[in-house]
Order: sequence, then C-alpha cells, then structure tokens
Amino acid sequence: MGGTKWPNFKNNNLLTPANDVIPMLRSEARSLEKKTGGKVKATFSKIEYGRNGITQMLDTASTISRAMSSYGNEIDENANKIDANDLFIRQDYKFEIYSQSYRFRVFTLHYNEFYPLGMTLNENLLKDTGFSRSDIEIESRNALDEVIENLFCCKRLVDTIERMMSVDSLLPQDNSEM
Repeated sequence: MGGTKWPNFKNNNLLTPANDVIPMLRSEARSLEKKTGGKVKATFSKIEYGRNGITQMLDTASTISRAMSSYGNEIDENANKIDANDLFIRQDYKFEIYSQSYRFRVFTLHYNEFYPLGMTLNENLLKDTGFSRSDIEIESRNALDEVIENLFCCKRLVDTIERMMSVDSLLPQDNSEM
C-alpha cells in the first residue's frame, strides 16, 4: 500500500522545442519581397484578438483577487518562476502576402513552445498542395519545412502572386517624389 502514487514519466520522450520556427518564417516573409522585386511582400505576425476595456479590467481584477486570496501571508519560494500553465498557451500567427492593392492569407500557425504545432491552410490552396484538410498538425521542423515548401511552390499561390504583380503594374504610379 505504501509507495508513490506518481506514474512513471517518459524521460526518453521529451518534447521537441519549436523555438526556431518564428525566426525562420519571418525570414521567409522578408525573402518574398526580394523574389518579386518589391511588388509583393509577405508578413508573418501575431494575431491580436480584440479585447475591450471592460474585459481587460475584469481580467486584471481577477488576477489581483487570485493573487491576494491564494497566498495571503504565505511566503512563496516559487514566486519568481514562470507559471507552467503558460506551457499550454497557444499563440496564433498569420502568414500573409500583400501588394499595393491586395492581400492573401496563406496560413495561420497555431504556435506554442513545442512540437506538434497546428496550421490552418487557406482552403483555396488545398487542391494544389495535396493536403486533404485545411487543419494540419506539424510534428517536427523537417515536416514544417516540407509543408512550407509545398505551400510556397504550389501553382495556386504562384499564380496569385503573379496576378497581384500584374494588376499592380497597371495602377498609376505615384510620381509625387519627382
């Protein structure tokens, strides 16, 4: 009856960090401008979901209330450590291409600190990429590289970029700097 109630943990099956994903995708976003002579650009950025002032005030009040009620006069030797609940927080990022007149969301990345990551592809790209669903799970950096290459080289995305370049080349140029 004695002994620990803890299960056996998998020390040999630790999660793979995904900390190089964001810099890599930002670099890819910057490279599109060079490839198109500045006519089409890309951005990879956090999606900020709007929150009104009341929601923010309630969140702050709730945080203060929890802090005061849960610790009281207790001395917390772990106060300087990061809350492990943050390991499960998912942040959404968008990869979009844009020109002077148009924009196009290529995918949304559902990011956290470790693989697997989630990705939602633009449904208009599915046919040309071979993916059967718009929501996919990415298990590793190699898998991410394959997905990105597949997306960036798919006929529909290449056609979209070329059309954006063509349409914008027909627009009147701003000669105000002359």
